[in-house]
Amino acid sequence: MSEGRFWLCTWVKTTDGYKAWVINRPKIVGNGATWQDTLDDLGGAICLATGDGEGRMRFDPPEPTDARISQWAHPKLCRLDPEGDVRLTELDPRCFTGGLCKGCDRPVGSRTNVPLVAIWPGEGDLCYPNYIAYPYRPVMISERLFALLTRAELATCRMIPVQPAPRTRKRYIELVPKRFIPRVAVRGWTCWGTHCKACGDTDVSCTPDAELNWATSTVTGVASSADVPKRPPAMLAFGSVHDWGPVLPIDRACDLVCNPNVAGTRISEFVTVPPELVDKNVKLAKARKLP
Repeated sequence: MSEGRFWLCTWVKTTDGYKAWVINRPKIVGNGATWQDTLDDLGGAICLATGDGEGRMRFDPPEPTDARISQWAHPKLCRLDPEGDVRLTELDPRCFTGGLCKGCDRPVGSRTNVPLVAIWPGEGDLCYPNYIAYPYRPVMISERLFALLTRAELATCRMIPVQPAPRTRKRYIELVPKRFIPRVAVRGWTCWGTHCKACGDTDVSCTPDAELNWATSTVTGVASSADVPKRPPAMLAFGSVHDWGPVLPIDRACDLVCNPNVAGTRISEFVTVPPELVDKNVKLAKARKLP
């Protein structure tokens, strides 16, 4: 059976979390205390039952969201999240004009033309590195997805081919945005992240919960509405030079995610708050060198 199929699913809220299943195959079930746990469990169940390890789930009714976060979702834009991955060699300091920070190992300066090097064939068409502690989290797209993007979308980024893994025909292209919309902290929310005094890099995520609980809290990146252009370009980059994701008009993102030739993509809310809710004095942990 081919991978990357669409599976129409439904879900219910249970006393201890969520239950979700494939509508026309109700024995394929996922359960979890959080919605993300339920998605992971259902994805695993689909893989075990059908062999589709890249199944894409669509839900009726739509997936649950946290109303405290959804009230700030941008009405016209959404995030297009990479779900694929590419295994890369250790990051070459020459990839950035300032090399890597001695305090946190993250990139310093602008991206050069030194290519990233893949050591294993990638999975999916929209990818991050498969190592979560990789100091640089670039967005990489397959040649198949590249062919589907418009000139206006591609014009927002510089493109650097990824050196392919040995003995593979699959090719990826790294997207290097020309500008970024930064993540911000929100007043009254619980914020988590790091700040490096050596290079000035800041990484922050937020939850409306009074305390951060990784098992139950919904953690998200947030932008200031003041940083979002009133007439946004065809594609925005949300995040920072070392960790970002694409933001597109909702209809356009849906077209790409629902394209049967595209695998490894997912839509999520683009959360923006008014400038008066931005906490500019948030205290973050000191960034340390990666393990």
